[in-house]
Amino acid sequence: MPVFGRSHLFLLLLAAYAWSSALGCSRILFNREGYPVLSARTMDWNWSFDDWLLVNPRGQDMDGGLGHQKDSKVWKSKYGSVVSSINGWLGSKVSGRTGKLFEFERDGVAEGMNEKGFAVHLLYLDEKFTRYPTQGASRSGLTYLRWARYLLDTCANVNEAVEAMKHVWIADVQISIVGEQKGASFGTHMAIEDSSGDSAIFELVDGSLQVYHGRSQNFSVMTNEPPLPQQLQNLKRYKAFGGEESDLPGDVISSDRFVRMTYYLRDIPKSQDTVAMAGYMRTIITNSAVPQGAPDSDDPAHGVYPTWWTSILDFKEMTFYWGWSLNPNFIWVDVRALAADGKLDEGRTTLLLNPRVKALVGDVTASFTPASGDRLSLPSVGLSLLATRLADAGQTSAVIMLLVAGVLIVLVGGVHRWVAKSTSRHVAFMYRESLI
Repeated sequence: MPVFGRSHLFLLLLAAYAWSSALGCSRILFNREGYPVLSARTMDWNWSFDDWLLVNPRGQDMDGGLGHQKDSKVWKSKYGSVVSSINGWLGSKVSGRTGKLFEFERDGVAEGMNEKGFAVHLLYLDEKFTRYPTQGASRSGLTYLRWARYLLDTCANVNEAVEAMKHVWIADVQISIVGEQKGASFGTHMAIEDSSGDSAIFELVDGSLQVYHGRSQNFSVMTNEPPLPQQLQNLKRYKAFGGEESDLPGDVISSDRFVRMTYYLRDIPKSQDTVAMAGYMRTIITNSAVPQGAPDSDDPAHGVYPTWWTSILDFKEMTFYWGWSLNPNFIWVDVRALAADGKLDEGRTTLLLNPRVKALVGDVTASFTPASGDRLSLPSVGLSLLATRLADAGQTSAVIMLLVAGVLIVLVGGVHRWVAKSTSRHVAFMYRESLI
């Protein structure tokens, strides 16, 4: 497909996302007094973001991703974290703020838990509701693609995150294909929680940050549009919440998912067994999932926006569960074990794992590998992505060739390594774009 065609398809797919409130993700939180705290979410989209799991250590130098803009936030990561990132897809796109490719380990965190038991969930909120501020007065700024990373790096709990948001502004950033001037962006909102059960939801409406904070069950569910106040108002239409309508809504649209998740959470079994609780949470969040191949509305032109992965976070055992929808297995990461092994210590390198590999199952804490090269070797990531796709298709010889090429890239130094990096990045980029 020509570059011109790919770029326009990319923009059309992003624009189409605003046509229906069926699109997006769901997040739920169980935070009843006297019981372990758990949360869960789904990632739903028109295409796979080729998500990766990363382990980010303390002491990393970060910035807000605003390029040369003087008020770009600068910070050093105070806490280590495990994150799920859309960087497999995003890493081949250009930032409208910097004019460069998005950075694999810095941009694109959609989900994460840090070593203090604080977690973030970045979800889509339609652009007709989301309005990013254009400037932050005397405050420093960061793009919405570094928002989750900033809070995980610097905050130990919800109270600290709510306070931190008073001192920064969240900036829009255009996402474009290499060589194209036009780009598009995503509207977002965020849910956060910590091991105490405290919770907050952040929404950027008309350029102003709206904060909904507390242990209230009103803040235990977040889907997509409309914003939270309208979702809570819609809830009152149903008999279970004081209204007249007796039947629970069963569509995949955001407001229907919000009602169902709130209803099922109300009657979830309670247990001190966090593994059992994770199972209960999985049964509820699965009820909001969109099956592969299911159109999002009665109009087939709107496309298919299925659930690609599900996460469950256990704050008592500090366990990050993650399940790829096309694999039958769930995997998990033990955050305490990472800390005990020194993998979150300052000076350690970023670790990464492709969680979509079909052979992975169970505890994968020891399966992460160091990011190689200067900060992160995008060629290695691109080759790993290609190898995974080809292995799934049974193309063993191609996998071997790619692995050999990856070894050569690591071994070759100086200018030769730079050339290999650029070439492999281009190959991986072209392959990923052909999948959209």
